[in-house]
Formats: sequence, structure tokens, C-alpha cells
Amino acid sequence: MIVFLSGSLYNLGMEKENVKFIKLLNGSTLEVSIYPGFMEKLREHYNLESTTQIDDDHIRMYIYGAFKGAIDKQQYDKI
Repeated sequence: MIVFLSGSLYNLGMEKENVKFIKLLNGSTLEVSIYPGFMEKLREHYNLESTTQIDDDHIRMYIYGAFKGAIDKQQYDKI
């Protein structure tokens, strides 16, 4: 399980992580813990070949989309 806390993603399992610091459009930095399963999820989501490099924009946009979808769903459920 991956949890978002205070600008970071934390894995509650036992997978090995790599930490990336991604510059955001507003100038701030997002600290993201990257796990092998997450990278595979990105490849599936963006239909990327195993030889295609995943860049910071892929990660940033995936996280943005996931949170936007959750917020939109929450707002829709309140109506």
C-alpha cells in the first residue's frame, strides 16, 4: 500500500524504494518514493514499452490525475 503524507509517498509494504525530487510547475518540489510496482503501473497507464524511460512528467501527471480524480469524485458524491 502506498500512502501520501505531507508531499511524499510512503510504502507500507516491504518493497525497495528510490526517492525522487520532482520540480513542480509552481516552483516547489514534490518528494516521491518510487517503488518497482509503481513504475510498472505508470508503464501500463501510459502504454509505455519496457525500453521507454519514465520521466518526471509521467510521475507528476499520474499523481496529479489520481488526486484530481479523487477530489472530483468526492465533490460529486457530496452533490
